[in-house]
Amino acid sequence: MTDTGSGAHHIDTGKPHSARMYDYFLGGKDNYPVDAAAADQVISLFPAVRDMARTNRAFMQRASRLSLVALLHLVADADEPRRIVRELLEPLPPGSHVILSHATGDFDPDTWERVVEVYRRGGTAAQVRSRAEFTGFFEGLEPVDPGVVLAAEWHPGLGEPQGGAEIPLYVGVGRKP
Repeated sequence: MTDTGSGAHHIDTGKPHSARMYDYFLGGKDNYPVDAAAADQVISLFPAVRDMARTNRAFMQRASRLSLVALLHLVADADEPRRIVRELLEPLPPGSHVILSHATGDFDPDTWERVVEVYRRGGTAAQVRSRAEFTGFFEGLEPVDPGVVLAAEWHPGLGEPQGGAEIPLYVGVGRKP
């Protein structure tokens, strides 16, 4: 059943939403059957997506000034994601850090094409990007070691390990000069 509310508080429970699907991946309770159904489609295509969500969550919990973790793969190129990142960074003082993560199809493009299609059918402008495309988001920033790497390679000694090298998730931190 679709909520018939209106205005700013309207929640369309008739089609899946990426945030509620993410909640489902994390084992949360703030999702609807339509979100679970779409999330289950993604899980059937990429079973490690739950590990990927936990990896993203662990990476996100590291200190940062501007966190765009698990967001940019929901912004299509047509919406100019690099411009959005630059505009968000502009008011921050020098020395501020931005933390980013991004799903990639570099290792299994066919699966990720199908995963992206699940999101798009639900109305979310999903898009995976290559390492080179993701690295472009750090243009004009000073990379923090180890730079743009797979999440499993980001200071693996820090915190609880999540997933492994098979998680197709690039991460990075940049410092505004």
